[in-house]
Amino acid sequence: MSTQRKKNIRLLAILIGLSAITIFVANYDPYATTGQEAAASFLPLDPETDIDEISITGPRAIHLQRLSNGWKLNDAYRADDQVIQLLWNVLTQAEVQRPVAEARIEEVSALLQSAGADVLLSNLGRPVLELQVAGEEEGRVTYMRRKGDETIYRIQIPGYTDYLSSIFFLSEYQWRDRRLFQTDASTLREIRVAYPTRPEWDFRIRQQNGEIGVSRLERYDTAAVQDYISQFAGFAVDGIIGQGQYPYFDALVHPDNLLATIALEDVDSVFDQDLTLYNRGEAQDFYPAVTGAGDTVVIAGPRLAPFLKSLPDFVQD
Repeated sequence: MSTQRKKNIRLLAILIGLSAITIFVANYDPYATTGQEAAASFLPLDPETDIDEISITGPRAIHLQRLSNGWKLNDAYRADDQVIQLLWNVLTQAEVQRPVAEARIEEVSALLQSAGADVLLSNLGRPVLELQVAGEEEGRVTYMRRKGDETIYRIQIPGYTDYLSSIFFLSEYQWRDRRLFQTDASTLREIRVAYPTRPEWDFRIRQQNGEIGVSRLERYDTAAVQDYISQFAGFAVDGIIGQGQYPYFDALVHPDNLLATIALEDVDSVFDQDLTLYNRGEAQDFYPAVTGAGDTVVIAGPRLAPFLKSLPDFVQD
């Protein structure tokens, strides 16, 4: 065999070897979780897991208790079903991406301790899962560590790029159910609407013994009344805001700026509601209002419009 041919064979062998190394390096992840490790990890949570209590402590304190008809928030409010579902989606769909790199363990551990949240999921008073959660919003990275475990993991939902850990850092206002009115024609007792500057617009719709009547009208537009009552079924405000959170809206909540009051009485008094509405600011889309419980809420103009009917709107043609 000639010397040149031997060199060519040697060169070919080197090229094949380099190609194999390149392919290995391109696919090698020193922090990847093996299938066996992933199977033993704590996420995703089995959707069939029975959880009746959730506590989140950290920058904010949130306590959720499951009731027969939903979840109770901080022993005082009904929790928003959609937010509960979002939390459940994170817990049952998120999975371990990989352990945190050894070079960053100390940094991420400090983040969990200083800015993280402790999450406890329980059933019948017994802990089911205890986690520490933190995130880096700029990098949309979520970290979790199971209580008693030194290993910290990066968490992901495949194909989902949003900031997963944000669900654990919502304020009480963000957790609260935003439904304001929850009545319909079958359970309505009375609706009262009053306009301080236009008393001739005031009206009352009352149901008694299955018969609906409109104050000051012997005959009324039945379709218009039924349509109005239907607006109250599950109506939600656009936001619940805390005192001082938005000074602009606080300034609008003033007796001189009063627009109207709406009072609802339902057969089930749990759904009774009083709402005091105020005029919106110039070039603003949202009207501020105060509920009977003292909460300041905001409602978009187009969504509020169907409630601002007046007595003439129900006169039969």
